[in-house]
Amino acid sequence: MVWPTLLAAKHSEKPSIIRLLNALSDAVYYYMELFAIHHIISQGSIEAARTILNSQNPSVNDADLKEDKITAACTRLHQKGQENVDEYKLLINNIVQLIDSGTLHWRSHNLALNLLGILIRPDIAFPAQGVRSLMDSLIHDNIRLRDTSVFYIPWILKQQKRKHKKVLIDPHRVNGSNTLTEKHQKIQPGDSRKDVTWMQYDSSRLLETDEEWEQQHFVEKTYYGWYTWPKQLQVYAPPSQQPPLDRAREELTDGEKQVYDFFNDQEKVDKLISFLSLEGNKEKDSFNTRRFWMFKGIFRNFGDTFVSKFRGHLERLVEESQKSSQRCATEIITGILRGSKHWTFTKHQALWSWFKPMLKTGMAKVTVETVEDWGTCMATASADRDPNRMHPLLELLMQDPLDNTQAAFNGASRLYMLLGGLGQQEWRVAELSSSLLEYLRPQLDHPYKNIRDRVGSVLTGIFMYDLQLPGGSPSLYPKTIEFVDYLLPQLQLLVQETVSASPTSISTSPGSLDASELEHVQPKMLHGVHKGMVGGGSPLMVMDIPESSSGTAALHGHVYDKQETQPVMIRDTGHHTQPNVIPMEVLECGPSKQLGLSSSPVNNGFMSGGVSEERKKTVRLMNTVCRWLIGHMGRCYNGVTPELYRLLPHLCQLESVDNDPELRSNCVASLALMSHALVLPERLPALLEAIHSIANNSAWWRARAAILAVLQVVVFHNMFTVVACGEGAAEGIQRLVVSLLRDPRLEVRTMASQVLSGLIHCRFITAEEKLINEFTTQLQKKRKKAKKNRSNGPPEAMTPQQIVELHAGVLGLCAYVSAFPYDVPESLPDVLLTLSEHLNDPHPIPATVKKTLSNFKRTHHDNWRQHKQKFTDDQIAVLTDLLLSPSYYA
Repeated sequence: MVWPTLLAAKHSEKPSIIRLLNALSDAVYYYMELFAIHHIISQGSIEAARTILNSQNPSVNDADLKEDKITAACTRLHQKGQENVDEYKLLINNIVQLIDSGTLHWRSHNLALNLLGILIRPDIAFPAQGVRSLMDSLIHDNIRLRDTSVFYIPWILKQQKRKHKKVLIDPHRVNGSNTLTEKHQKIQPGDSRKDVTWMQYDSSRLLETDEEWEQQHFVEKTYYGWYTWPKQLQVYAPPSQQPPLDRAREELTDGEKQVYDFFNDQEKVDKLISFLSLEGNKEKDSFNTRRFWMFKGIFRNFGDTFVSKFRGHLERLVEESQKSSQRCATEIITGILRGSKHWTFTKHQALWSWFKPMLKTGMAKVTVETVEDWGTCMATASADRDPNRMHPLLELLMQDPLDNTQAAFNGASRLYMLLGGLGQQEWRVAELSSSLLEYLRPQLDHPYKNIRDRVGSVLTGIFMYDLQLPGGSPSLYPKTIEFVDYLLPQLQLLVQETVSASPTSISTSPGSLDASELEHVQPKMLHGVHKGMVGGGSPLMVMDIPESSSGTAALHGHVYDKQETQPVMIRDTGHHTQPNVIPMEVLECGPSKQLGLSSSPVNNGFMSGGVSEERKKTVRLMNTVCRWLIGHMGRCYNGVTPELYRLLPHLCQLESVDNDPELRSNCVASLALMSHALVLPERLPALLEAIHSIANNSAWWRARAAILAVLQVVVFHNMFTVVACGEGAAEGIQRLVVSLLRDPRLEVRTMASQVLSGLIHCRFITAEEKLINEFTTQLQKKRKKAKKNRSNGPPEAMTPQQIVELHAGVLGLCAYVSAFPYDVPESLPDVLLTLSEHLNDPHPIPATVKKTLSNFKRTHHDNWRQHKQKFTDDQIAVLTDLLLSPSYYA
């Protein structure tokens, strides 16, 4: 045999030999296929062979297939299989003998354990001596050998798992009722149907007796019932019909006896826990999936037989503050909770009688380093478990998570664990979600940021299943529209303050920015939008967002908060897979280049002077709402519902507050996600109505500028939806943007020009000739009126309103020029000449024209030889005078 010979070879410390053996171990693990030991030929295969032999095409000379030949062949095949079994056991025995000899170097010992693990098969019970070697290595002094044993022992425990009985049930006739009517024969998605209420959490019918536990049908998978039922629904039979778990040693198989003997020895258990609670890698140590699977298999296969061996260790570990101790405790706790699936009601009651105080102690002792481990523990324990089975854990997590006697970190940690526990139950805990929402209402304006961020994440989970599909039933979960109605009156204070500050704190003169200041408006306010839809750039992605001071990092166009992740849930797959991480995509945005909003604070008078306590609470409430919106739009199945658009005025008016970076960042991130979200056709009117309302009615100019940026991104990401809704929606958007070209604020007019340019560039507006004629006619009327005034006497200065009207026409033509950065349409030469006539108009018109002509020269320079053929000689002469600087020597 090659493997035993290889293991018995003299060890070498040469690096090349060590690398070769490591490569061998990896190759065996990743590429070796299980070889067949028993070959079984079915009766159907024999009959098919007989048919082929008796056929005439092709004909076979010796087609007589006698029964004695078939019997002899089957006997030889069975003997060959038995020989393979003997060879398989002999190979394992030889490897075990080498391990027991004590002569192997630790690298060879580790390779031997890996080879043993590879030989674990689902069809043949692993020999007892192999099980003993792996179990003994759990408490070996070498950490590599211990880790290798922990890796393979869950496979052995999975192989030894008892076969549990399943029964077929009719979900429509559970609890003696019959809900199968003609109405329910159709698919009716939702959680409020009568045929699914029995599998949801209900505090009025908790299981409190052994008889109720036996009669309850536990449906572990959450994907059953909400949409429809499978044709045949199988659930586990009651515990009384399942094979016994707490067996005497004499009733066990040889392999099970090795596991039993190890964990029944208190000294070995003590040594195992001492090793598992040691700190390995301080920065990389986290909840270990393999250890959890090992403990789950122990308590699943042997019931509560070994609970007493671990109880003292658990009570000690949860009291300690070291990360390694608490991590070890969470792995064992999760294994016990998952392994108790088939325990009787009495054993469950006994387990929870001492688990509850121990869990309370552990959750109170949580630290910054272990909060993720506890979150993983709660999420994994609750995943794929019926809420009626796990109600003690859910109720424990619901018990006053924001206790005033605890520190803010403890409250945030409790919410994190609660989010993991309830989140894995998905749609089956509507009652608990409603109770949790009522509990959190007074905490929405909590003074601590970490609490508010966690509350926002929990709100995302609460409203995630406020979902009604077409033809479905209304959800039992709290309604988003009712929550928004509750929030809006409280947030009105912030909007009133910004509105009251806008007319007094900032001038509304059309020429409030000079030419040099205009250069700074465009890169700061319009960089993201212009680059996304004008000039052939990439489509409106989040660009150039650096890491903010709160520790966020840019990723795929969004910025993910490192502190805001949903607890990890470890799937019980039984093989070597990575943990299934369910990210809680709570996003945070830094500087606001994403929407083209101003990244610098603005002195808008918000919260200037003395700050009242009511005002502070409202600001904190708005931050919590933003955190909820960020998570909601990133994770919820229902997308952005119409009631959320009612918060747009608040977000647009608060995205530029001067003395609250957190609020400004949260509002910008919320606007970014809301603008990028997919809009369903039936929700488009509500969105457009909200946008029109802000653009036409908002007294705060930055809100109007912000809503223009939002509008551009919305149109780009939902262009097909907008076009499919008819010409009315597209024409309404066009009229809105054109009307804002006449806004009193220069910044809003400039933003409107950029948005109009983007709409023309992406062919959302196709009737550009009509627009050009409108703008040209508008400019001609103003010029004729000015000439008439000059002929009647001395020239009069233009009023601010006249300058705005004239500037609006110029901006409209500039938008058309900017929409074609690499092409020259037929109308473009005339537009350029028209713009050149306004270089001597009042400020800020010349600056706008010069910047447009400069950009035209820059973008068309490379292919100017082809582009200039579309101009006449006179037009080229005029453009040359405008675009070329005069020579010093001329």
